[in-house]
Amino acid sequence: MILTEEDVRKLLTKKIKDLGIGTGAWCRQNDLDPTSISNVFHGRIRPTKKLLAVLGLRKVVSYERIPRR
Repeated sequence: MILTEEDVRKLLTKKIKDLGIGTGAWCRQNDLDPTSISNVFHGRIRPTKKLLAVLGLRKVVSYERIPRR
């Protein structure tokens, strides 16, 4: 399944909420920088490789042919 960056943010939010802990605690548990995660939440930076790994995701780049006119 292909996810957008917004989907990744929603997944991150759900994962933290389902655990019933704060973002800081979740970051400590997963050895992630809270400032970096906050920046991901607010769309200032893209999800990091380390965050994606914690979420069980990987970044995939794809290309699509566009029709000629």
